[in-house]
Amino acid sequence: GYSKLKIISLAKFLKQRGVKKGIGSFPYNYYFDDFIELILSPLAEVMYKKGMKKLLLSLAHDKFWQKDEDLSKRIQALKIALRHKYFETHKLYDKQDNRIGHEYERVLYSDWSDLIDQIIRMGLDYRSPKYVCPENLRELHNALLKKENKKKDEETKLEKLERNRKMNNSYIEARKKFFNINLVDEKNKFSIQVLKSVDDFYEEAERMHHCVYENKYYDMERHPNSLILSARVGEDWNNPEKRLETIEINLETYTIIQSRAVNNGVDKLHNKILALILQNMDFIQRIDKSKKIPLTNCMLEV
Repeated sequence: GYSKLKIISLAKFLKQRGVKKGIGSFPYNYYFDDFIELILSPLAEVMYKKGMKKLLLSLAHDKFWQKDEDLSKRIQALKIALRHKYFETHKLYDKQDNRIGHEYERVLYSDWSDLIDQIIRMGLDYRSPKYVCPENLRELHNALLKKENKKKDEETKLEKLERNRKMNNSYIEARKKFFNINLVDEKNKFSIQVLKSVDDFYEEAERMHHCVYENKYYDMERHPNSLILSARVGEDWNNPEKRLETIEINLETYTIIQSRAVNNGVDKLHNKILALILQNMDFIQRIDKSKKIPLTNCMLEV
């Protein structure tokens, strides 16, 4: 969309700025608007005249000068790096490695450019030498990457939780008759209740590090005969001092399928938990077969 006159004017402009050769060395896929943004930048002019042509070329390859909402932030970060003479004092590679295919400066610039994008993406201070001029670039990059991936995993979990919450109503409708169950072992000071929502399943899995949520035990189509309970220590079951085990009961056979502690292990009160469940299995069966929702507080010392 640019006229021949503008191209000719650009050539003259470049010559005035001292760029007489090597225009073709810039990447062929570099957008014309972004290229103009680069050459119009006073900072780029200073860098070119100081002989930092390799740095400019690498940044062009990495779309560092791309005209977008983060361009001003990237330029601010570059100013900090130049002010601290970061590229002169830090090298990632002391020797040329033929497998890399580039000079080590290019690799350094490219890695640094990736780091700046990462810093801006994570909302960190792109004007801080702590991030912009790290003593160990790779170490900082890896640490931030780990943190970023963890955040993405958490966001993915929350998105998945939101989707799974749609099953919440069907779960409540199928299991609400059991929600008043409260089996208490006064001697060992723990109680057992039924998980009452998809959020309960998510929280249980997060604390216990097992698959009760991932395997969707709240999905009544996949697990129509599973009743999931949790044994916990403390007066308030919803805010326990400790979670002991997660228990699955088969409502077809009225047997305990599994009872798992943290990381699918076994708690020291495992046998007490099983005993309390087994001694109240008839009680659970009566609730299951009853059409009414009875008052079902049961206190039993084992």
